[in-house]
Amino acid sequence: MAFNRKKWELVTKLYKDGLKVTEICHLTNFDRRDVRHVCREYDILGCMREPRKNFYRGSNELRKMAVDDIVLNSLSYAEVTVKYNINRTTLKDWVHLFRNGGYEELFVNRRKARRRGYGKAEEDCENASDRVGETRGRGLSSSCGECAVKKSESLGRGKIRPKTRDWAEAINDLRHEYRLDVLLDIKGMARSTFYYYVKNKQIDRYSGIRKRIREIHAEHAGRYGYRRITSQLKKEGFTINHKTVYKIMRDLGLKNVRRKNKYRSYAGQVGSTAPNIVNRDFSTTGPNQKWTTDVTQISVGTEKCFLSPILDMYNGEIVSYTISDHADLKMVMDMLDKAYEQHRVWEKLLMHSDQGWQYQHYNYQKSLKDHNIVQSMSRKGNCLDNAMMENFFGIMKSELLCPNRFKDMNHFKQELVKYIDYYNNERIKTRLNGMSPVQYRINRANIT
Repeated sequence: MAFNRKKWELVTKLYKDGLKVTEICHLTNFDRRDVRHVCREYDILGCMREPRKNFYRGSNELRKMAVDDIVLNSLSYAEVTVKYNINRTTLKDWVHLFRNGGYEELFVNRRKARRRGYGKAEEDCENASDRVGETRGRGLSSSCGECAVKKSESLGRGKIRPKTRDWAEAINDLRHEYRLDVLLDIKGMARSTFYYYVKNKQIDRYSGIRKRIREIHAEHAGRYGYRRITSQLKKEGFTINHKTVYKIMRDLGLKNVRRKNKYRSYAGQVGSTAPNIVNRDFSTTGPNQKWTTDVTQISVGTEKCFLSPILDMYNGEIVSYTISDHADLKMVMDMLDKAYEQHRVWEKLLMHSDQGWQYQHYNYQKSLKDHNIVQSMSRKGNCLDNAMMENFFGIMKSELLCPNRFKDMNHFKQELVKYIDYYNNERIKTRLNGMSPVQYRINRANIT
C-alpha cells in the first residue's frame, strides 16, 4: 500500500511517542512492511524525510557518493536511499552503470531507455557502415554495402532496437540480389544464426481466428466487445481465451461502440407512489416475474422522440414498447396494452419503474391492478434502483444511436424497430450463456 504524506506523518508521530511497529499496525491497520520501512527511515535520519523525487538524475558528486556507499562501504540499498533521499530504482541504475563502465559511464547523463537497450539501432547502422568500408577494401561490391546501409537505416527508424530475427529477414530479402556471405559479413551474423531464423519463421496460429473476429465485429456493426466475440467463437467451435481475443482486437484496431447520456422524467409528487419492493434484487427464477419500464428521450438533429419499453428481468427481453413524439400518458398506456395482447401468463408479477409522473397517474396504476400486477417504484432520484432498464437504454444508444447517422427521425425509428428485434433474437449475452434473450427463454422452457 502506497503511503500518502498524512499516513507517513501519522506513523512517524506514533513511533516517536514510543509505540512499536506491531502496535502501530494494530492501531492503524496499515501494512506491516510499510510501517517498518517508515520507522527504519526515522531511525536512520532522526526525523521524517522530505518527499522523494521518482525521476532524479542527480549531480556527479551525489552519484559517486551513493555508489561508493553501495560498492565500497557495503551499505544496503534501503540505507542509501534514505540517506540521500533518492529513488531505489534510480540508485540501482547508477550502480549498474558503474559496474559496467566505471565512473566515466556513471557520469554520462543518459536516459534509462538508452541503458536498457532501446534506441541503439543507430549503433548497428554505424557498425554496418564500418563493415561496408571493409568490404570495399577487399574489392567486394560497393552497391551491396550501400544497400545494406539503407536496410539498416530503415530498421533503425523505430524506437526499439531491431531483433536478430528482423536482421535475418532483411538479409533474406537481399540475398537474391547480392552474395549471402557478403551480407552476413556486413552485419556480422553467423551463417548458422541466419539459417536458424529463416527456417523457424514465426507462424501466426491465429490467422483464421483473426479473420473470423473481423467478420463478427462487422456483422454486428461494432456492437460486440471481446467478451461477446469470445462467446460467439466458442459457439462456433473455436477454443480460445477471452484475453487472446482482446489482444487480437487491440492489434486489429477493433473497438466496440461507446455510450452517451440521458433524459429524466421526474416531475415531482403528482400522484401516489409505490414502495420499492424490488429493492435492487433483479434476480428471478423464471419469466414474467419481474418487469421494469422507463422512458428515454432520443434526439436526432433538431428532432426528438421518446421510447417506452417493458423489459423482463429474467432474460433482459423487451416484452413490448412504444415510440412516440410526445412523452404523454397515451404512450405508456399503449405500451401496457401491447404487453397484455401477448397473453403471457403470470401469477404474481412485479412492475418496477421510477417515480416518473406517468407511473403515478391513476389510469396507469388502475390498469396494473386490473391485470393483477403489483407496482414497485425506485427511490426518488436513484437511477441504480432501476439499473436493468438504464443498462438497456445505454446499450441501445451506444450501439445504435451514437455510431450511426440518420437522415431524419423517421429513418431512426425504422432502425430502432429493427434493433429491438435484433436485441431480442440475435444479440447474445454473456450472462445468458452466450444466447440471445429469446433463445435463452425457449431453451430454459424446453429443459424444464
